[in-house]
Parts: sequence; C-alpha cells; structure tokens
Amino acid sequence: MVPPDSMSESFRHDSLHDSLTGMPNRALLTERLEHLAQRAVRTPSNVAVLFADLDDFKAVNDTFGHAVGHDLLVAVAARLSADLRSGDTLARLSGDEFVIVCEDVARPDDAFVLGERIIAAFTDPFGLGGQPVAISASVGIVYAGSGAVHLDRLLQAADGAMYEAKQVGGDGQRLVDLRHTQSAARSTQPGLRHRSSLRRQ
Repeated sequence: MVPPDSMSESFRHDSLHDSLTGMPNRALLTERLEHLAQRAVRTPSNVAVLFADLDDFKAVNDTFGHAVGHDLLVAVAARLSADLRSGDTLARLSGDEFVIVCEDVARPDDAFVLGERIIAAFTDPFGLGGQPVAISASVGIVYAGSGAVHLDRLLQAADGAMYEAKQVGGDGQRLVDLRHTQSAARSTQPGLRHRSSLRRQ
C-alpha cells in the first residue's frame, strides 16, 4: 500500500506538471511567478518572460497526425530545456504555447539574445517517426526592471508581443521593455523558414 504522504506528493506533482511533456504547467508557473514577485520586493532583480508559440502547428497535426503533433511538443520541450540556464523555468501553458521565466537578466539585450536562442532551436527539423518535421516559432519577450514584477502584466505583455511577432509572419521575436512608461519595443523577423518544407516526406 502506498503511504498517504507519497500519494499526496504524487498528486501535487501531477497537478503542477504538464502530463504530456512533464514540464511545469500554468499552475506551477503562476506559483513560481508569485514567489518571484515576493522575492523582488526583498531583493530587486531584473526579470524576462518569453512567450513562445509554434507557427502553423495545426498544419503539423493535419499533415502528420495528432500522434506526431504530440511527439513534436515533447521534442520541442526537450530542445528548449537544453538551451536554458539552470535557474530558468520552462512551462507549457496549453496546446503549443511555452513560457520561459528568466531571473537576473541584466539588460534587455540579454533577453533579446535569449529570444534568438529560442528561435534558433527550431532551425533544424525534428526527426519524428523516421521523418523530418520542420516548424518555426514566434516569441514575445517582456523585460521588467527591478521591483517591476506584476504577474498579470508580465504574461499579458509577453503574450501580446508574441501575437505581434506572429501577425507579421512568425519565425521572429518582439521585445517590450516595461521599465518605460511608453513601452519601448524591438523585434526581429527573419520570415518563415520552414513553411514550404512542412509536408509529408
């Protein structure tokens, strides 16, 4: 018989992690952001939140099937995890949406470099079921200075920046600096590299 404490611990783990990828889910992401906000009051530090959404993920499901789509999400989570710093948090919110929370990011330029690393992670196709599956991502980044950690605003701004990157073609990023009253923004938009290669091999 499984001890009650072990059952409780297992239930908590399952409730805070995505069942497909094993990554933190929205509940755990919110919990960690709350801890970050509390810590920022005592020890101010700069934070960056990156919101990544796969471009044309529906086309993957339509072309290769939902099983391959699920395998792709698992592979994306693994590839993104390999590019993160040890203290960063990668969470899967839902569907093909991933959020990365990075603490102690000195400058907006450093957050921009992190976004470039995420985009670069999609340069090589994913080998799934013996066939290459190519896809790109749109990334929205919000950079907040010391003491400027507001949970709802961080996620909302990062989501909005991602949407703007996607609206102009995807496969790029947009950064918003929340330290300014009038949010400064910068972006890169290489253009969809992989759209033409998204087909059954």
